[in-house]
Amino acid sequence: MRQRYQALKKLPLGVAYGVWSGLGVTAITIIGAIIWGEPLNAIIIFGIALIITGVVLLESPPKPAADSGSDAQTA
Repeated sequence: MRQRYQALKKLPLGVAYGVWSGLGVTAITIIGAIIWGEPLNAIIIFGIALIITGVVLLESPPKPAADSGSDAQTA
């Protein structure tokens, strides 16, 4: 019997991949700036903010669609 990874018990594979990719890119960028003095300009910071926003949107549960069935208006 195959064992499932703990993260995949609660997150879909696509979300888990997005989270790890986003965290990896963000962490490497920040580490590069701190340790090797790589420049951080407004465009890079904006890009990191977009990555973090994307990860948050991936993790947020979808809202159920409003039911536009026939029982809304019958006459």
